[in-house]
Amino acid sequence: MSQRGRLKPNDEQRVRENIIILKENIDGQLFLDLFFQKKIITQDEREHIKALPTRLKRADEFLDRLLDSGPGDAYGCFIKILRLNYEAIAKTVQQGMVGSSYYSWFENSDNFSSARRDHKLKAADISQLAECFQVNWPVIFLRLQFSSCLIEQEYVRNPQDKRAVIVNLMKKRDITLKTLVETLRNVEDDHSAIFDWKTLEKFVAKLPL
Repeated sequence: MSQRGRLKPNDEQRVRENIIILKENIDGQLFLDLFFQKKIITQDEREHIKALPTRLKRADEFLDRLLDSGPGDAYGCFIKILRLNYEAIAKTVQQGMVGSSYYSWFENSDNFSSARRDHKLKAADISQLAECFQVNWPVIFLRLQFSSCLIEQEYVRNPQDKRAVIVNLMKKRDITLKTLVETLRNVEDDHSAIFDWKTLEKFVAKLPL
């Protein structure tokens, strides 16, 4: 029986704040044996990640699974292997802590001006933000009033391409940043999905005030 659920809040925040540097540097397969030994992942999950053809895909898949590994042993095992193989990154991850909520930046009207709130997401925007949708991301679309049938149809068309599913779904509606942020706040508060707020913050910060 594998472990599932969100990490402890502080542990999850450390991983999320460093998600880009982790994706760019780690190889997910280095963590699999210990995670399997501790019954955090199943044999099928272990073999699936190990079989992925590139380091980046293994990192991406492993980090998604880490964020959905529950409040038990997963984070400690992750840090143990990180220290052995990526000492500098381990120090960075363990130092990273922010006391405020993930979305606090958006609560400041100087940052999230009316012009930015009303910005309608275009195809190019959606392509940039697709990777921000992480664990349980279909829940976000359900909260945006997409039907489960429509989400399933896109899954069938692109069974191995999460990015294509997300981009195609977002293109079907005119969604403003205000609507997206309000929806993300709701799923964040009830812990039903995980989204990369930092990347969204950087995206919004580049928009005209």
